[in-house]
Amino acid sequence: SATGTIDDLQAKKFTIEYGRNTVAKGDIRITGLPDMDRTVFDLNAEELRTNYDEVLSLAPELSDMKDLDLKSLGSIRTRGHYRGTLRDFNADAMVESGLGNVQANVHMSLPRGKAPSYNGNVSTAGFHLGRLIGDSSVGTIAFNGSVKGTGFSNAGSVDVDGKVNSITWNDYTYTNVDLHGVLRNKHFTGLGTIDDPNFKGKLDGTFNLDPATPEFNMLADVQRANLKPLVLTGTMPGGLLTTTSIVENFP
Repeated sequence: SATGTIDDLQAKKFTIEYGRNTVAKGDIRITGLPDMDRTVFDLNAEELRTNYDEVLSLAPELSDMKDLDLKSLGSIRTRGHYRGTLRDFNADAMVESGLGNVQANVHMSLPRGKAPSYNGNVSTAGFHLGRLIGDSSVGTIAFNGSVKGTGFSNAGSVDVDGKVNSITWNDYTYTNVDLHGVLRNKHFTGLGTIDDPNFKGKLDGTFNLDPATPEFNMLADVQRANLKPLVLTGTMPGGLLTTTSIVENFP
């Protein structure tokens, strides 16, 4: 049941249902009504369950995000804490989906007429990144680190600083990769330190991750390399791999 005044409402152990697949359960405090632009929501979500189609009915602008296959997320279930307005909020939650689970502690800003922005920490033990971005050469990623970005399309950019415990790319699963750089328009520019059973070294440069035109332009400090299992010795799907590199420190 709800208690309080219109500008300061509280509800404990509430349940809200919307459509056929959306359910929210938990405790909430809402301050600032009836001015929705300034109203602050403080939600401890025991469960928030929905799917893409019903989120789209509430936020039709999501249909403009052509670079992400959001429908592939399937049924989405979250648990955690959210505080802020509808367009500027902090979230600390576990998100479960058909592509995998993600723990996120992020600040999100969704200004009208401008690109959204976000920053915070995210971790996943296994998330199928390739299906989300529509790239069949990319598989599942396990990641723990910080992200800071603007926009959700290829035109956006995101700073990445973290540990990739594993990622499958071009039919090989790389392990133990530290990434520090910027991803924009399917180009990653920055430093990668890899300690994989078939490759150990540092890569500094620009990596074009577009499967249609994969190309690397980088400096490489290689300590160990067995390129055949990495599928880096010939033609790759959609194009040729070209590299500019300095290779040294072989045992």
